[in-house]
Amino acid sequence: MYRAEQKDFSSDDGVISVWGISDDDGFIFDFTTDNKKAEEIADVLNKNKVERVNVAEIIEDLFY
Repeated sequence: MYRAEQKDFSSDDGVISVWGISDDDGFIFDFTTDNKKAEEIADVLNKNKVERVNVAEIIEDLFY
């Protein structure tokens, strides 16, 4: 089951929080600073039973 997960990165401007998707096997892909957007994408992936191997490609298609 997919879930939104936060990662913090240090930069010259301080700490930046980035949200992405993870599952029981670990972190898959970060793509937004918007927690709600990450949760929405996790819900869509779960509802559609997307295989882990396809998650990053789907997110890239949606956001890039």
